[in-house]
Amino acid sequence: MRKNEIKAKTGLYKVEDLVKEILENIPEARDDDYYLIYEVEKRLEPELLNRTYREYLLSTKTISFKTIERARRKVQSKYPELQASKKVQEARLEYENAYTEYGIEGNHVPHIDYSIGEE
Repeated sequence: MRKNEIKAKTGLYKVEDLVKEILENIPEARDDDYYLIYEVEKRLEPELLNRTYREYLLSTKTISFKTIERARRKVQSKYPELQASKKVQEARLEYENAYTEYGIEGNHVPHIDYSIGEE
């Protein structure tokens, strides 16, 4: 099995392909990486979802959250129609800018509210 491929009940998937499929079918996953991670794991290793959070994180079967997040960014850059909502895009950009500033100037990175509820 190649590094960026995972085995699922339906065959061999690239993480990116699975993420794309989820983003196409579940728009909520476009705005929320944790929801996307949940959906990926639900499809690949549903028995892990019955474990405690600690057991889940320590399992060797899980895919890195960062791998899923990177796949989401790549898919969303290739397919603009799968982008997050404008509010979430703006929040992500704000966080990226704050993090860059932190790296350059050492300023504190503020908490960014990604919630998409009513304002």
